Amino acid sequence: MHMISRRLLYYSIIDLFLVLLVVAIRAIHPGTPAQAMAFMFLMVWLAALAGAHLLPRRRPLAQFVAGMTAVGALMMALGAGIYWLYRLTFLEAFGIVLATTAIITIVCRNTPLPAWRSHSRRLAMQLVAHKWFLLLPTIAAGIAVALLAHLRLNGVMDAIRTPWLFIDEPLFFGGIGAAGVLLWFAAWKQTPTLRPLHLMLFMLVFTSVGLLIFQTGYGFDPFVHRATEMHILQNGVITPKPLWYVGQHALVVMVTHFTGLSLMAIDKLLLPAGAAFLVVGWLYVIAPESWARRALLLLLLPFITWFTATTPQGIGNLLYLILMLELLMVARKKLGWALPALTIAAIATLHPMATVPALILTVFTILVIRGARLRIAAPAALVTALLMPALFFVNEWQKTHAIPSLGELAARAASRFAIDVDALPLQNSFYALPNVTYTLRILIWLFALGCVAYGIAVLRNRAFMRPYLWTAGILAVSTALAHFLTALPDVISYEQFDYSLRMLWMMGFTLLPFFWYGGLAAINRLQRTHWSVQGLLVITLTAGLTANLYLLYPRVDRMVNHRGYSTGAADLIAAEFIDFQNPNGNYAVLANQSVAAGALRQLGFKYEFRTKDGPVYFYPVPTGGPLYQYYLDMIDKGPTTDIAKAALEYTGAERVYFVLNDYWWRDYRIANEAKKYADWWTDIAGGAIHIFAWQRNRDMGWLTVEQFTKE
Repeated sequence: MHMISRRLLYYSIIDLFLVLLVVAIRAIHPGTPAQAMAFMFLMVWLAALAGAHLLPRRRPLAQFVAGMTAVGALMMALGAGIYWLYRLTFLEAFGIVLATTAIITIVCRNTPLPAWRSHSRRLAMQLVAHKWFLLLPTIAAGIAVALLAHLRLNGVMDAIRTPWLFIDEPLFFGGIGAAGVLLWFAAWKQTPTLRPLHLMLFMLVFTSVGLLIFQTGYGFDPFVHRATEMHILQNGVITPKPLWYVGQHALVVMVTHFTGLSLMAIDKLLLPAGAAFLVVGWLYVIAPESWARRALLLLLLPFITWFTATTPQGIGNLLYLILMLELLMVARKKLGWALPALTIAAIATLHPMATVPALILTVFTILVIRGARLRIAAPAALVTALLMPALFFVNEWQKTHAIPSLGELAARAASRFAIDVDALPLQNSFYALPNVTYTLRILIWLFALGCVAYGIAVLRNRAFMRPYLWTAGILAVSTALAHFLTALPDVISYEQFDYSLRMLWMMGFTLLPFFWYGGLAAINRLQRTHWSVQGLLVITLTAGLTANLYLLYPRVDRMVNHRGYSTGAADLIAAEFIDFQNPNGNYAVLANQSVAAGALRQLGFKYEFRTKDGPVYFYPVPTGGPLYQYYLDMIDKGPTTDIAKAALEYTGAERVYFVLNDYWWRDYRIANEAKKYADWWTDIAGGAIHIFAWQRNRDMGWLTVEQFTKE
């Protein structure tokens, strides 16, 4: 008892010192690197303590990975809970950090600290004994760092379609290939000199290309969530409070409060850097002997695309992948239920598309552990397979107040059996390099399917793998029902199947354990062949890694012509200039998603209109809505005064703007037509954007670009 009290006192003193250090530096030198370092020390201490409690017989790095997962999940769950109930200012964030610190310290009061000193000594001896092998992964890590620097130096602020046109492609992909060969060879030999840090840096290259090249940002959802986080940071709350997503918002806001770093930087880095650390780290936790080969096998697959931009769905998918590995350890009695419970709680604050599969997998894991028989599992599988489609039908009923008839459901199913031949990976051309790249994608898919089939064939009767097989089957049925029978009334036509596609992705994540088993079996078998065959396999796998990295991001090549543009500096200028022209607000803008994203970044949720359909943001939402339809009408039917008047009538605004980017394929024709009808127009950013405007009161004056520049 005396020892327990002494250890608890010792831990409490360290907690108090670190918390006071964070508060003192924030008060004395806010926004400095010292503030971020102080908060990092607190998080590292709590992660080390929690990890030692969760995995007492594992290596310190494995403990730290588990502990950091626990700390992050706990802060996310507490932050979301406090925000749902009240708000999230610095005071609440400080209370959450104190609560996290207190909970971990009390739970771990009997936990001895990891044996860092002895482990470090043993690791140093291993590295010295294998110093020549250490050279291989170290060179690979150095190449990864150089490639990250190359990406950073070549980042652009312009609106672009693909990152690959702005780098030295032979240098970059040659570097990826060289580093891949070195890492595959080190993993092949299972040398102890290959450390997780080497692969974390390598994976970071895969996840951060978009982050570093698209310096303004790309996509639309990340801008929405960053604008929401900024609003919460400044005001403590945003209304109406969303049911989902708040786990990400709360975590980013809390970290911003305590580190003093830019919220935008924290949000952008959260998922790419977190995925590089946690995926490799958790593979190291669950499979110490084969973690490196599993991580490299994962880089062959397109799942990494979910980790390239921070969104609640992306974070949910990452935590779902971690939960899968945690439940494998639980089923094999190598981990308790505390960490999976925290992970599920964190997932539940993010996105339903990750929450429902997580709950299904957890329920079936519990049934298997308790020895439930098929007569119990089968009805449970049937009910859960109908759960997601039922939620879609409930959503449709809430929006339309009608339930589709059997005839309508049959018509939907029949219309969705069509196959888009252009979407199939069967492109062919007379260009050798694109042919090789896209052929490698087909081969990777075939290899992955073969590995999954082999893994299922071997592992289907092992109890601890049944929950994954059942969950994947349930998600397959749910995906088919959702795709063929459901509809999303408020979503534009080309995004109708986005959610069913996400369910298909979740099924793919669930099948990963079978893929890893089959892939490792193939590698182990080929390791016994002639050295020339092994060398050819390493080169082929490295080529697959390189091709997959290329295919993860938007492309403009001989096969694919990606037409979406990222948000550029001109889009930000356009949003600021239009707002400058209207100091009293009450204006609406018809623009594409890049300009709308720029408005979210620069202006946040500054204005909205009360319409017959409810509150409407003053820029279009690309997934659908009347303002976006007015924008499409301007593009497709012509930029006429009638459309502008309809938008003015719908919103009640004093002015409506039509923004046209110069990369639109017939922008000059549309611009010339708009000049005939608009009350006022101008070009900004060297002609990169044309702005046209209509107003109710023609006596109102127009502030000019020159006045904006002087401001």
